[in-house]
Amino acid sequence: MIIKTSAILLHTIRYGDSSMIAHMYTRQAGRMAFMLHTVKSRRGSVRASMLIPLTILHIEADVRDKRELQRIIEMKPALVFSSLPFDVVKSAIAMFIAELLYRLLIEHEPNTGLFDYLQTIIEKIDADNKLQPSFLLVFMVSLSGFLGIRPTGRFSSQTPVFDLLNGVFIASAPEHPHYLLPEQAHYLDKILLSSGDQTVHDIPKDIRNTLAEQLIRFFELHFEGIGNIRSYQVLSQVFKD
Repeated sequence: MIIKTSAILLHTIRYGDSSMIAHMYTRQAGRMAFMLHTVKSRRGSVRASMLIPLTILHIEADVRDKRELQRIIEMKPALVFSSLPFDVVKSAIAMFIAELLYRLLIEHEPNTGLFDYLQTIIEKIDADNKLQPSFLLVFMVSLSGFLGIRPTGRFSSQTPVFDLLNGVFIASAPEHPHYLLPEQAHYLDKILLSSGDQTVHDIPKDIRNTLAEQLIRFFELHFEGIGNIRSYQVLSQVFKD
């Protein structure tokens, strides 16, 4: 079957001298893997600018149910980045988000709501002159909702601890070690109340760093086997100063 769809590039793996495997999240068919030939063909060549993490593409592909690697017929950029590849901070953010999505989006079923949200986020990263420090925290909390694990309950004097394992605000520290202390849980609650708005301004830097690490842990607890998100180490170095 020939399909035409928008796609977000998540990850590439070199395959031989002139090919690579590209993992993409498509609007029409969910996550898919494609074999790309990087040498010139009648349809043109795969340009390096189309292989940047989070690149949004228009693709035409020959898709077969029993084939693990689908075949790209044609692809072209749907968005030409104006700043993302040239900005160290934005590039690090894009690498982190792409790796997180690559490890979390394992289902092949489409989710147009999620795709449209991701496209909006990518456009925002590229367009904004300066992203808010809480940007990634708000993104990860919003992503958890699309994945069906959005934190539940509210922070209060009666429920000041957030249980990462069970995804709920609770009265006191659980027996397991996976939880947020009240100061951290308070800011998580503020992010939840922001309803996806990217301007939670008053989170102290040390709390932001802890929350980022703990939200990654939250995903690890709920999606077994996703492995270490290596790009976060690069991102944390970028934000170190």
